Amino acid sequence: SSVLGAIMYLANLTRPDLVTAVNKLSRYVVNPSHAHYRALTRVVTFAYQTRDRYLRYTAAPEGDDPFRLYSASDSSYADCMDTGRSTIGRCHWMGKNCNGLIDWKSSLPKMAASSTTEAELQAAAECIKDSIYFRVLLYDMGYPQIGSTRTLIDNNACISQLNAIKGVVKARHYIVLLRKVQEAVQLGIIHTQRVDSADNIADAFTKPLPVLPFWRLTTKAMGDGLSQHAFTEFSKSALKQELRGGSVKPVNDEFKSAWQAEKKAAQEAQKRRRGQELDDRRAQTTALMALAMGV
Repeated sequence: SSVLGAIMYLANLTRPDLVTAVNKLSRYVVNPSHAHYRALTRVVTFAYQTRDRYLRYTAAPEGDDPFRLYSASDSSYADCMDTGRSTIGRCHWMGKNCNGLIDWKSSLPKMAASSTTEAELQAAAECIKDSIYFRVLLYDMGYPQIGSTRTLIDNNACISQLNAIKGVVKARHYIVLLRKVQEAVQLGIIHTQRVDSADNIADAFTKPLPVLPFWRLTTKAMGDGLSQHAFTEFSKSALKQELRGGSVKPVNDEFKSAWQAEKKAAQEAQKRRRGQELDDRRAQTTALMALAMGV
């Protein structure tokens, strides 16, 4: 639990790419199994191997308001095998293009959702609460938000209910929550925008992603697309491979071959260094023996 607490502290402060795994593992702190221990070991290994990765913020281009608040929300319907609840995720950033998050969260709601629309609405409701807080905070700091905050959602039914386009007969069991969110929309606090699920940054906070989407979305979340770290070349190659519609296997094979060649070169260099050290010790011993015989 102490190791998980350290990883949780790290994920909540500077590593949004770890927060989903921490959310999954924190549900089994009381009675973990060997599978949970192995998963924790993998998370700790990944955190150590990417220890030079942290939040970075890149300056916005001309014409992009760097102090404009944006948000995104998403959910993974009924993915908790024990409770049947849906993992919800939301995040906030400044500027039109996400280059480093200022807030992120992955959690379980208090109630189980009976449909994907309700699960998406639960995520949107929590996201709107955070948006209201940040709008007030930015106003107090001297950066008032002109206009409503754009919230990216990838569910059409949820967007329709938030904008009161469709009827609410099917939403009668969560009508109070829906009305609360609709109130924020009608007051001009937020407005929704449709985004593809593959491009939704909040998707990284709801479920374990494949390798290629994981690196693409977490690069935006961390804001380290232009920085150098141990996995910079791998993330760039993964992005190119994903754009071509391929799998991660060629990228893994390429970097595995490069790693094996580097390891072999390091072993040969170490072998040569040890041989040189042995020759030096032999020469030193021969010189001492010659000196002793001369004396």
